[in-house]
Amino acid sequence: MSFEITGKLIAKYEEVQRSATFKTREFVIEKTDDINGRTITNYIKFQCVQDKT
Repeated sequence: MSFEITGKLIAKYEEVQRSATFKTREFVIEKTDDINGRTITNYIKFQCVQDKT
């Protein structure tokens, strides 16, 4: 699965080792859109996982 978004990187957290074969990392992106002359800002938090099975 893929997901594409354009925005400003606000925070990138450290990798967390959940088990011997499973790691996660979270980050936050600021996404700003202009809708009908109003500026709307959203903060989106993602989690990336690395699972080696």
